Amino acid sequence: FHGANRNNQQMREQDSRTPGSELEANYVVAYMKSAGTAWNLGADYPRFEAELAQILAERCIDQSRVFAMGHSSGAQFIVQRLCAGEGRWRAVAPVASSVYCSSWTPVPALVIAWPVLN
Repeated sequence: FHGANRNNQQMREQDSRTPGSELEANYVVAYMKSAGTAWNLGADYPRFEAELAQILAERCIDQSRVFAMGHSSGAQFIVQRLCAGEGRWRAVAPVASSVYCSSWTPVPALVIAWPVLN
């Protein structure tokens, strides 16, 4: 999930740098675009659900091995979903997210946060 004022193509090509990689050669990798300039749970969650359903219908996916990674606004989208009880992701990597709840159902997570400077 891309950051605010970025798009899915920038996430793929510049932030994640996956075109032509072993990752894309061996796994199904999806880069969604938010409805606006940042991820909005109300607008984007139904779109995410529809996209995930389409991918699962078209591809042979081991649903016990679905992961999520996002930066900034995309990371916040992941954390908001975890706080709401999302349980389909085997592991997550939210980079630079705000805190939306004190805990979620345990899932392996690589949480990268920027330090707060005073």
